[in-house]
Amino acid sequence: MKKITKKKDMPTITNVLVQAVNDMSSKLHRVHKDVANNSKDINELKQQLSFSKGAVKVLLWLAGALTTIMAIFQWIGTR
Repeated sequence: MKKITKKKDMPTITNVLVQAVNDMSSKLHRVHKDVANNSKDINELKQQLSFSKGAVKVLLWLAGALTTIMAIFQWIGTR
């Protein structure tokens, strides 16, 4: 008579390791997507900042030119 052995349903160490690797892979994929989104946002902020700096420079240059023109007209008027 043959002995009948029952297969155990307990997870083996290999299955546990495979599951852990799959979980870490999905988490790493999510982190990669977050980093890509953050990089895109950072580039957009840099572009907005450079536009703002340019606008401030133009405004300061116009204010200086206008002040110079007004000073010249006042100097001519007092002569």
